[in-house]
Amino acid sequence: AGLMPFVVPDPSAAPSLERTGPPVRRRWLIAAVGLLLVALFVVLELLLMRAYQETARTTRDFEDATDATTAIANVQREILTLSNHVTTMPPSPSREAIAEVELRHGLAMRQLNVVAAAADTRPALKHSLRDVSAAFAQFDRSLRSGGPDSPLVDRWLERLDIRVKRMFDGEEHALYSA
Repeated sequence: AGLMPFVVPDPSAAPSLERTGPPVRRRWLIAAVGLLLVALFVVLELLLMRAYQETARTTRDFEDATDATTAIANVQREILTLSNHVTTMPPSPSREAIAEVELRHGLAMRQLNVVAAAADTRPALKHSLRDVSAAFAQFDRSLRSGGPDSPLVDRWLERLDIRVKRMFDGEEHALYSA
């Protein structure tokens, strides 16, 4: 009654089940674009790392300049206070007056040590620090040999103050540069 005859399909006439892909040129182009994107990503990452390193270095320089400038300002304050105590000291000073001068001297030296720690990587600051230390040593010698009312003491206090001021100005410039 209306049955269709069973026909065996011809295997050579069947469509191929093999995968057909892009031509070889297209595959090479896709691979090249992929490699180019990976290379671009690596280069951008390297540039980003370099920028982070530069930022870290700038931050360190700024912190060093800030520390040095603050310590130098403290040295200035202690030298001014020391100068005030030395110039108001009577010819035969009391123990308290001598103790105050020694205290201010010690505090100024402590702040100079803080500056010295910040000067490790900064040649200009090291040079200024040597000048200030030499002026401090001259002040000490003149104070011990001539007493507080010696004209040499006043002269070395003035030189010490000027050298610390120059050192501060140099560090202030470095701070603004950082």
